[in-house]
Amino acid sequence: MKTGIFKPRQAIGGVQIQPISILNACIAASAHSSPASYAARRIEKHRLTKAVKQGVKCHSTRWNINVGKDNACANMQKPKRSTFSKTVAHTPSTVKATDKKSGYLVEVLLKATDVLAVFSHVQPSLGLKDIVAAVNLPKTTVFRLLSTLVERGFCELDPESGKYSLGFDLLRLADVRRKQMNVHDVGLPIMREIRNEVNETVVLSVRSGDFRVHIDFVEGLHPMRRMADLGVRAPLYAGAASKVLLAGMDDSEIEAYLHRTILTPFQKTTITDKDVLWREIRAIRKRGYAESKGEVLPGGGALAAPLRDFSGRTVAVIDILTPEHRYMAQHRARCITLLLDGTLRASRRLGFRPDTVASLPDKRS
Repeated sequence: MKTGIFKPRQAIGGVQIQPISILNACIAASAHSSPASYAARRIEKHRLTKAVKQGVKCHSTRWNINVGKDNACANMQKPKRSTFSKTVAHTPSTVKATDKKSGYLVEVLLKATDVLAVFSHVQPSLGLKDIVAAVNLPKTTVFRLLSTLVERGFCELDPESGKYSLGFDLLRLADVRRKQMNVHDVGLPIMREIRNEVNETVVLSVRSGDFRVHIDFVEGLHPMRRMADLGVRAPLYAGAASKVLLAGMDDSEIEAYLHRTILTPFQKTTITDKDVLWREIRAIRKRGYAESKGEVLPGGGALAAPLRDFSGRTVAVIDILTPEHRYMAQHRARCITLLLDGTLRASRRLGFRPDTVASLPDKRS
């Protein structure tokens, strides 16, 4: 790229002419181009005009300008591809040139959502320094983003501690989204996917007080298959689905439940010892699923995993019911894999994010 040193006046063809007039002529010559490129040239003109008045070297990223005997605009060359981010030299770009897939993304909004995503149940309030370190952006940029988010109600600033937190306007929007989605709508497609893979009956259950209740199921495809009775109550201490719901409760809730509940055996495998049940609860929380073999009804095995909402709370459970003669190691392992994958995908649709939700504390471990 050639560089010209502009002085107050230049001679073109023996006639003295203002360099700014050259720029005006060039801008006028391109007035019939697209609005975006025309606006970009206006910005370039402003930068070059300022430099001309100061009598300094100018490097144009958009045009090569030679002042000489030939026409002033003769050596202006368009780049092969024009993007706004390359128009103004030494100015930070707010819109990056991207591929077709992400060409409509607005970078400043991406930065703002990155700032919002820093907050979590583990870190609900953060100082400016912590947020800057988390998003890896300049401090001034983060400060402006936070100021805007505070102004719009999406963040709040505690004047005493100087820490930021999420604002209540986000809660209003989240409530709108929450009312558009329920557990049944989310769970049923996943249940069908699992059933089609393993050909077993898949059940959706929720907690109702001190009991577990089946609210829907998709029937297995084998001639001999297990079934589920909708609306029938079962205690929270017996069966895979029940134990998942129990493990999803706070420790204080579990203690209160065990204090008022007699652990009556339904089968030989039913857990009736509180210490053993606590060990089972810790194991379920650690591995992410529960298993039972004839704890409520004889003749089969069951695997269950939780559906969690945005707060990490267990709101429902999906379990796979398998007859005893098919409940072998290979089939069991495949069911566990599909179950954990399916319930995680369903939980994400309910707003659950495993990396931002703190796990339940285990006071007895």
